[in-house]
Amino acid sequence: MDPGWIALIGAAVGAVGASSTAAIAGRSARRVALSQKASDSTQWQREKRRDAYAAFLDAGAQARDELISIWRLVRSAGLDDAGIRARLESAHVLTDQVRRASATNFVEGPQSILVPTRRAEESIVIFRSLLEKLLLKPLPERNSVEEAGVCLGLEAQIRIDLDRFAASAREVLDAAEHQSVLINAESLPPAAAELQWLLAQIRGLQPEPWPIDVEQPLFATGIDSLALLAIGRKARHELAFDGESTWLLSSMTTKSVEEVAGYLALGRTNGGPGSAVA
Repeated sequence: MDPGWIALIGAAVGAVGASSTAAIAGRSARRVALSQKASDSTQWQREKRRDAYAAFLDAGAQARDELISIWRLVRSAGLDDAGIRARLESAHVLTDQVRRASATNFVEGPQSILVPTRRAEESIVIFRSLLEKLLLKPLPERNSVEEAGVCLGLEAQIRIDLDRFAASAREVLDAAEHQSVLINAESLPPAAAELQWLLAQIRGLQPEPWPIDVEQPLFATGIDSLALLAIGRKARHELAFDGESTWLLSSMTTKSVEEVAGYLALGRTNGGPGSAVA
């Protein structure tokens, strides 16, 4: 909800009354604070995951490129095996970076990212181990059709696994971004017991209940004037609501679901706003 909406409430007293408006404004302010806190937490987690995924992809790409270059050297004639072996030993640093980045992904999650992470990590580590064994063989064996096929297959597999990881990472981050902006009655922090009670009444009157935006006008949910009167009478018994006599239809036509819930909270006599609904 736009915090600017709260400032406008004072001018929208109408039939609900100044005291009712103040109560609703207070509830809305708390809801904005709670929603902002939840949004900040989601955004912080998303940024941590984005950094972790980027680090893993960067480490994986560096290791992949270096191992492919070393493989070409291993198959070349007339090169110093000692120099190749030293370069392959240096590649341990890159594969260790992949392992560390993989461990971070396992900490940050979620579950859907773990398998793509592990597959990409294993493909890279296996390729390095294969090159170490290949370097111990005579040059003709290094260039055999069988060995070449295995290495080509691993090179392709690393690319596939990194691409799949990237796709999974995008799905996770996109879902987190969507969650941070998705506001509906099912995902809002509980603003009040009265709001949950009112939502239950609305859903009970719908032939096929659908998600309810608590910021939309109450009448936009399909509630008519007769149903509103019935809800007022029911609130008197279930919520000890003492405002049925001022439950004016004309004052409710433009009020949002959340505002009406605030009015219910204001008129309760069994503990006041925020009391648990039996």
